[in-house]
Formats: sequence, C-alpha cells, structure tokens
Amino acid sequence: MMTNTDTTGPRSPSSEIGISLFWLTVATLGLLLLVELARAWGCWSSVMAIIIFAYPIWLARREGFLFNRRLLLTGLTIEDGVYRRLFWHGRIGTSFRVGTALVSSTILLALGLRLGAEQWGLIFADAVFVALCYGWYRRHAAGEVRPEVLGIFVRGWPLW
Repeated sequence: MMTNTDTTGPRSPSSEIGISLFWLTVATLGLLLLVELARAWGCWSSVMAIIIFAYPIWLARREGFLFNRRLLLTGLTIEDGVYRRLFWHGRIGTSFRVGTALVSSTILLALGLRLGAEQWGLIFADAVFVALCYGWYRRHAAGEVRPEVLGIFVRGWPLW
C-alpha cells in the first residue's frame, strides 16, 4: 500500500500558495547563487554546483518514478506477493535516476551561465506563476484524488 508522504496536515489555500512560493523562490535563488559561484570560481566549483543541484532533481525524479512504479505494482500484484516486495523499493530504477539528474544539473548550470538579468526576472516570474497554479490545481484535484497521494500527484503536474 502506498504511504502518505505529506504529513503536514490540512492547510488553508493561502498558506499552500505561500509555502509553494517560498520554496520555489528559494530554489530559484539557489540556482542563481550556484550559477554565480560557478562563474566566479571556475571549473572546480562547477563540479560542486552540479552535484549540489543534482540532489533535488534526483529527489523529484525518484519520487515520480516510485509513484508510477507503486501505482503499477498496486494494480498488478497481490498485496503479500513476492513481486511486490521485490520491486516495491525500486533501488535499481532510482539509482539510474542519479545519472539523469547529473546530466540535467549540468545542462541547467551551463544554460544558467548564459542568462542575463531579464531572463532571471522571467524565471522568478515563472516561479510565482507555478506556485499560484500549484495551489489552484491542488484544490481542484483534492476532490478527485485520494488524500494520501494528492501531494505526489499534484507535484508532478508541471511535467504533464
């Protein structure tokens, strides 16, 4: 059975938007900081910046992979079956996501070095837009999706 990863409890719509906006802004500022550090310190800092920024990318891809895998296993296997126990944790599949996260982080950093002030402003505006859409989509999906998987389901909406 899938477990609930959203242990924060119910929130008001305005606090959901505020929290989403805060974390998207922190992530965007973190990207800007890593890009500027890579620009100032040279090649060795770029390697560290790639590794640092690859971790949250890996976490997001791992979450989506495990959600889809467990959804498939829940529908196809019996609860106490050997296949479900063997494949539930997805260790091999999540380890493959490390490579794609490193490649994505490298591309993100390389393209971030080329951005000017106007483009960074657009990225910040996009973070605000995504936070507003996330809150709206979460409220509208709440009546259609089981509460224990709502957070995971809604976090994947920008990728659809």
